[in-house]
Amino acid sequence: MNEFEERRNKIKGWIQTYSLNPEPYVLLGTAHPERALLNIPEFSFRGADSLSEAPIVMLASVINGRIVVHLYTDAPRDLEHLKQYAWGAIDGQVAIASFLCGYAFTIEITQAFHVGQGINYVYAAPGDGRGIELSAGRPDIFGHIRNMATGRLGAFITRCLSDLSMALQHPSDAAFYCYRAIESLNQHSIENSGMAGKSEGRQWEEFRRQAGCTKDDLMKIKDDADPVRHGNHLKAGAMTRETVMDMTRKVVTTYLGIASDQSPAHEAGTDVSTI
Repeated sequence: MNEFEERRNKIKGWIQTYSLNPEPYVLLGTAHPERALLNIPEFSFRGADSLSEAPIVMLASVINGRIVVHLYTDAPRDLEHLKQYAWGAIDGQVAIASFLCGYAFTIEITQAFHVGQGINYVYAAPGDGRGIELSAGRPDIFGHIRNMATGRLGAFITRCLSDLSMALQHPSDAAFYCYRAIESLNQHSIENSGMAGKSEGRQWEEFRRQAGCTKDDLMKIKDDADPVRHGNHLKAGAMTRETVMDMTRKVVTTYLGIASDQSPAHEAGTDVSTI
């Protein structure tokens, strides 16, 4: 029996052991950059759904940059959650390839099929689709943020928003990126408000005043971020990415002065490099 047959028999055994549906969800994707034609040998994995603790069996491969994932479950699953599950498993394999090759490979899951359920679903861009709604009275929010992100202090704003983008791309690490984004805004506040040289507690107090949040609000995000920040597993009972992102967006939009019920806290058009 060759390696391929052994792996198939192992998968069949797991499916029978856990009484899973033998018809899988099939998820397709791409390893970028596509021109690198990344190849990762087929591998299998069995684990538990992080939300329901139900067993999941996975068979996956990357061939010339094309990702194919078979997910076997015991019941219909939320497609976004399955995408996150598959993404996390594949991303770990791609991280090994990136380390060994010295190149930064990234992955994208683009489509999901399930013949028995009649599913043929194309995923949108990575994220939760819960962005900031532009109000009629504030049509130039993009320009306002761009102005804040220029100059020497603008680097803190750019770093904050880059980390929020990473939080959307890496669901399991959302709290880590969200809290780091908040820390960047705190650094902006320290320099922008003349708080350099003040105590750390006083600096955070001034930031919370400008961001319209409480210490408890920030500690909830920090508590979920700390295990990952220190290289540990995400803690049990951690908030969902959507909850973490909603809390962080509220802090960020208030600090940037773009919340729906406020005027700009930092005037658009101001050259922040001179403040």
